[in-house]
Amino acid sequence: MVHRQIRAALTGGEPLPPDEVTRRIGEVEAMMPSLRQAETFSERHWTLVYLLQNPDWTGEGVVLDQRGRNHTVVIPSLALETEVNTRKPVEPDGVVRLKIQEIRLPVLEAHFTVL
Repeated sequence: MVHRQIRAALTGGEPLPPDEVTRRIGEVEAMMPSLRQAETFSERHWTLVYLLQNPDWTGEGVVLDQRGRNHTVVIPSLALETEVNTRKPVEPDGVVRLKIQEIRLPVLEAHFTVL
């Protein structure tokens, strides 16, 4: 909107009135949650495609939270957050070595094994 208004002013055109600018900004803001969700799904899809193409992938995950044997882990190299089960407790900020176990692309799920 800003570029459009500047372009109109520089070329002698008529800038949009304030109420029209407000209306258009409102329309875009209403779509933002859906756009963010689509972006998140797209990024996860292509990360999982990468893992499908590299079935021997291993990497490090950083534990964010622990609930029993379940750990929430972020994998920095993939910018991916997931849940993993471990045989022993790992403190938050602890590092675990992970290997891809299963990819379920249609539901955008990845399952990892702790090495």
